[in-house]
Amino acid sequence: MTCPKCAEQLMLSEMGCSCGWLPSQSAIAPIDTDLSYLEGLAAFWRIYWVSFLNLIVLFTICAIVLLAATGQERANVLLNQTPVQFLISNIGFAAGVLLTVPWIHRRPYRKFCIVMLSGAAEPVERTGTMSTRLRLGWFLIWRLALANLASYMLLGPLTILMALFRLNIFPLLSALLTIFGVGPVVMKFLIGNPFKDFILVAKRDTKPLDE
Repeated sequence: MTCPKCAEQLMLSEMGCSCGWLPSQSAIAPIDTDLSYLEGLAAFWRIYWVSFLNLIVLFTICAIVLLAATGQERANVLLNQTPVQFLISNIGFAAGVLLTVPWIHRRPYRKFCIVMLSGAAEPVERTGTMSTRLRLGWFLIWRLALANLASYMLLGPLTILMALFRLNIFPLLSALLTIFGVGPVVMKFLIGNPFKDFILVAKRDTKPLDE
């Protein structure tokens, strides 16, 4: 929307305008820099399921290439190794995060919204730039990668034990830990983290924000 006083483009009507115009206090919705666990889970799931599908596609491509290059027996041995699965899963997931990270704040959730606040008088449309996408994606990717590495080290002994019974449970355990443990926590770190020219905050209002 535009400022009714100076006609300048407003980022959010709740924040007022640099010319001094302020909205009615009764119209201001609560804005917070923290998420609950369930809110973090909802935000993370929005990007996780697409990233997981991207991972499956990459794994399938790798399997086809290895089958063609090394044969079925050698390909099965390579693809069943935990380090190989860890590498493929992180590359595929990172690509999925970069693709879907704008979804975190573009549409409202059931009981809250995640919105991007930039500098004074910055148009909302600039929040979709490639630079912003890369910074948000990198913020999530390296933290998720470190958490997955930690889970790889923690789950390693259990994975080796299960391998004795020909059970490869690492992908399942790693996915569950990422969805219900790491993902929501990383999202809580993202909300309220000040970037150079913007910040993501939570607005507990089911109505979409004015643009």
